[in-house]
Amino acid sequence: MSARVIEAVNTMISHRENISSVIKNGSEYIFCYMDKYVWGITKIKDPSDYALFYYPNSGSTQELATVTDWNKISFVAYSSKEIGTPEARSSMEELMTVVQEKLHGVDEILDRIISG
Repeated sequence: MSARVIEAVNTMISHRENISSVIKNGSEYIFCYMDKYVWGITKIKDPSDYALFYYPNSGSTQELATVTDWNKISFVAYSSKEIGTPEARSSMEELMTVVQEKLHGVDEILDRIISG
């Protein structure tokens, strides 16, 4: 399963145009992939490790960002530390960067700069 998770992470990175509705909620970045899959990513205690969460029944990123009782939220968690491969850490780190860039509109800014 771990290899499939990292394969999915790498697919999200390669198809970053499918990442939308990014919201920062504390240290977690919540985002939607393909307009239907809600995920979250954050750095965990060791600054070189990351946690990735899939929220199967969450509705929207906006709804998830307003949750006060996390005991009622279903999720599946993956961590780069538990997966334990260098690729897991580097892929999750890159996904975190991509999601942060989406939040701040970096793709659009770079497109404008490059096109002059």
